[in-house]
Amino acid sequence: MKRILFLFALISGFLPICVNTAYAQNHDKENIPITYGTGGVDNPTGLNQFDISFFAEFDSSTLTISVSNYEDEAEILIIRNPGHQVVYYSSESLFPSSPLDIDISSYPSGSYSICIILDNLGIYSGEFRIE
Repeated sequence: MKRILFLFALISGFLPICVNTAYAQNHDKENIPITYGTGGVDNPTGLNQFDISFFAEFDSSTLTISVSNYEDEAEILIIRNPGHQVVYYSSESLFPSSPLDIDISSYPSGSYSICIILDNLGIYSGEFRIE
């Protein structure tokens, strides 16, 4: 009898609905455009903002930051908007070979800003929204 009920559920579409629901929760990451701003700092290093590239993407649980042409410390802030509430702050060593993953699974729905502050090189920032 159980086998008949399972086959009926499979044929009627119950199992495909469960599979599609699980897949929808694991969708591809969205890109976050990252832009440069000087932040009022001088640049004695010889590098300029065009030498360094940041890439950020997110899904419902993780924000991933990647960098090219930069290997040093950076301050990372995630700010919830409106209200400018800092929900994440860390000083991290960034390397092109190892992206930084930040757990955002507990963040409530809303708009957020990410700021990547490099000593003497300025601020890189982007905006994203968690639905």
